[in-house]
Amino acid sequence: MFRDQQFQWNDIEGFKVITMRYMGIIPIWRRVGYDFAESYRKRSLPGKFVNALARYDRLLPDNYGMKAKDLSVLLESLRRQHLQSQPVPPPMLDAVRLGTVPPVF
Repeated sequence: MFRDQQFQWNDIEGFKVITMRYMGIIPIWRRVGYDFAESYRKRSLPGKFVNALARYDRLLPDNYGMKAKDLSVLLESLRRQHLQSQPVPPPMLDAVRLGTVPPVF
């Protein structure tokens, strides 16, 4: 908590606007939250439980001078752009079946 952390685009499932409300009605602040991908290794069981209650894994510490919605859209478009530019590696199982990679037991 309260430390700099860095994550890969692949670690993030998506970005969204989180609104904190007073008494469930009056919006107090809006910030950008994000969820970790299911494949993210460091996602703990308590973290999954908290996500189920809060509907997000982490919040960005600031909106960096932007509206939360605009920042969320920007980050999500950058994440998708990065994921589309990544080459998809062939599944390891197919390589083992073809005999090009020896199986590791």
